[in-house]
Amino acid sequence: MAGRQVGKTSWNLDQHFLEEDGARRLVGLASIQPIDTVVDVGAGHGELLRVLPPCRAVVVIELDPQLASGLRAQFPGVIVRQGNALDLIDGAPFDVLVSNVPFSIVEPLVFRLFGLKFRRAVLLVPSSVRERLVEQKSVVGLYASAFLRVESWEEFDVAHLSPAPETALSL
Repeated sequence: MAGRQVGKTSWNLDQHFLEEDGARRLVGLASIQPIDTVVDVGAGHGELLRVLPPCRAVVVIELDPQLASGLRAQFPGVIVRQGNALDLIDGAPFDVLVSNVPFSIVEPLVFRLFGLKFRRAVLLVPSSVRERLVEQKSVVGLYASAFLRVESWEEFDVAHLSPAPETALSL
């Protein structure tokens, strides 16, 4: 991807960085409007930020301090919050959440969404999590059906991530 910072991947932080085509697919499904505040959890090198349409404000939450620093330098108009998204998402009011969520926090993040007000969330998640959410075969799926409208659009080609994860992914 042009302009992407190259850095080491931290396997313990679930870092799988989107290629440009994959980032465009997520953002396209988000239906972002000029009046929206958009949040990205696990913003990495800013792959989604590069393809966002104009909007009111953008907030990113990034756990990795080096990546957060790089985001601040590359995207001066973006609010960068460095820390754990599970601790920070409640304090980041937003209209749209679009994210290649670190796999280890997908379900806890979905639980956090139950109490928040927003218009749309487009998340790239392991297909096994998508099944639990859509088919209501787990506690998170039952709660999701009560508090959210969950849709599954498609399987996502892992070739759009670097490094490619070993699990199937869905939008």
